[in-house]
Amino acid sequence: MTVHDIIHYQNRHDPTMHIYRHQIQKWFDILSVRALRRADAILASSEYTRQALLNNLKIDPNKVHRVYLGVNTAQFRPITIPDDFFARHHLNRTTPYILYVGTNEARKNLSTLITAFSAVQKTYPNAKLLKVGNI
Repeated sequence: MTVHDIIHYQNRHDPTMHIYRHQIQKWFDILSVRALRRADAILASSEYTRQALLNNLKIDPNKVHRVYLGVNTAQFRPITIPDDFFARHHLNRTTPYILYVGTNEARKNLSTLITAFSAVQKTYPNAKLLKVGNI
């Protein structure tokens, strides 16, 4: 099995997270944990996820292997962004942008994003923070 994170499981008792909006989501967690415990091998996409599996689910460390995500650099590489993209989204080509893609959920730790962006602005005072994603 491959696991990217178990954030919902870790925060299942925190009422501010709104993890379970429907009963079926609780059942999904129960069935997922059972499957993880029965798996012959688990690939964790980060050391944090590996540790979360070990600490929260008490899975045998010999079964959990960290395998970082990779990128096909032949297909995904930097490109020149066309001028019409900047015009369509009312962006300035010379402005440095920090892009955040995600929700406003408490688990996303947006206060750290703001703190980090503040540090960036000390070096790049004209930098802008762009946030895209559902609320």
